Amino acid sequence: MQKIIHTGVCLVIAGLLLVQLTGCYGTPDKGIISNGVYSNEFFAFDFPIPEGWYVYNDQQTLRTITNEGINFIAQDNPQAREIMQQAQGSFLMFMSRYSLDQELDKINPNIIFGFENIAQHRGVVRDSEDYLRIAADETEKMSPGYKFENNIVPIQLGSAAFSRIDATLTLQGIPIHQRMMATIKKNHVLLVNLTGGSRSDIEDLTRIVQKTTFR
Repeated sequence: MQKIIHTGVCLVIAGLLLVQLTGCYGTPDKGIISNGVYSNEFFAFDFPIPEGWYVYNDQQTLRTITNEGINFIAQDNPQAREIMQQAQGSFLMFMSRYSLDQELDKINPNIIFGFENIAQHRGVVRDSEDYLRIAADETEKMSPGYKFENNIVPIQLGSAAFSRIDATLTLQGIPIHQRMMATIKKNHVLLVNLTGGSRSDIEDLTRIVQKTTFR
């Protein structure tokens, strides 16, 4: 159960970034996987899935593990539970280095692709840096102990310019490191969220997602 809770917490934390502004979503396609490549036509990108990784992009699986994370974080806080539940449905794909069925004594390195429709808030969110700053501030309010670094820096994924912010959280004595990367396309934020147990994990995951190609 602990492996599911840790994964669920990662999904919930990533999902919190996707509901700080609107709590509602547009209708980008969820993408398809063919010959080991995840492709999304709405955002016009292709991502080669690392060999041996486990992909979970069906909504039922995402909902199940997200609910475990919500139950763990929200406890008896109904307001927090309601906000976290809004995060469900905003994910395009979740993938992890190890199977969710495998018992681990560390964080299972994982990658999440998600999105949010920000068409109604372009006056507030001028660019991806604005988005990450607002989302980070609100997420820290919702999740005590969750700390973002002050600097938001540019990073390239293929030909696309993203903004990046790093964060840390300790869960039951286990350190969690995260890197959130965002870009804006067609009045939607495309978010790539990386989670690992160390900075080394995060750098390894970054090299993986930098193989993404945009069309």
